[in-house]
Amino acid sequence: MLKKTAKLKKVQDSTTSIGSYTTVGSYDNLVLNGSLVDPFTNNVSFINNGYASACSITSANDTSFITFTISGTFNNKEITEQIQGPTPIADSATTSNLFDTITGVKAFSQKYPLNAAFDLGSNRDSIVVLESNANENCTILINSPTATTNWNPTHAVAYGSIDGTVPHTRQELDFGLRSDNLVSLLDSNNLSVNRLQSGSINVIAHPFKAIIVALTEDVVDSDVLIEITQ
Repeated sequence: MLKKTAKLKKVQDSTTSIGSYTTVGSYDNLVLNGSLVDPFTNNVSFINNGYASACSITSANDTSFITFTISGTFNNKEITEQIQGPTPIADSATTSNLFDTITGVKAFSQKYPLNAAFDLGSNRDSIVVLESNANENCTILINSPTATTNWNPTHAVAYGSIDGTVPHTRQELDFGLRSDNLVSLLDSNNLSVNRLQSGSINVIAHPFKAIIVALTEDVVDSDVLIEITQ
C-alpha cells in the first residue's frame, strides 16, 4: 500500500514556523529559530511532515525595503527566490515557489540599522502529494476536528495528475489557472464543517500518476490531517 500522511497546523499558528525577528542588519544570514526548525540541521523540513509549502513574511511594520533571499529544495532540486517584505497595508508577502525544505534565509536592508519586527512562516499555500499507480484507485482523507467554518472548494482542491507532473508554484495551484494535466477531483460538499470534523473521505478512480491536495489562500484555518492512500 502507498500512503502519504500530512499534519498541518492552521495558518494563524504557523506565522513563525520558520523564524521570528526584531532587527536585521544591512545584510544578514538569518538564524532560523521557528517551531519547525530541526535543531541538528538548523533547516526547516516541511516534507518531513508530509507536505510542501510556500513561505510567508508577516509584519506590522514597513519592511518593503528588505529583500529576502529564501533558499531550499523542492522535489530534490535546489531553488532560490527573492521577495520583498510587506508594507503595513499588505501585512504579509508570500513566495511564488513551494518548498520541501528551507535551508537558509538572507535579508538585505536598504535602511540600517533596522528595528522592525517580522516573522517567517508557512502553510498559507501548501500541497500534499502521493506518487501513485495509475492502474489503481486512491482514497483521500481530510480530517479537521476543530474546524468551525466550511472550506472554500476553490482553495482546497484535490487534483489528479495525468502525467505525474506536480505543481511547484502557488500560481499553478490556482483552480482557474491549472494546467491541462491536472484534473479536479474533490467534491465541494465534502468541505463542510461536519464533514471536516468527522473526516471527509473521497475515493478517486484511476488513472492518475500523482494525487495532489492543494490548500491555498489561508484556507487552513484549523489544524488538519490529510492522508492519501492507494
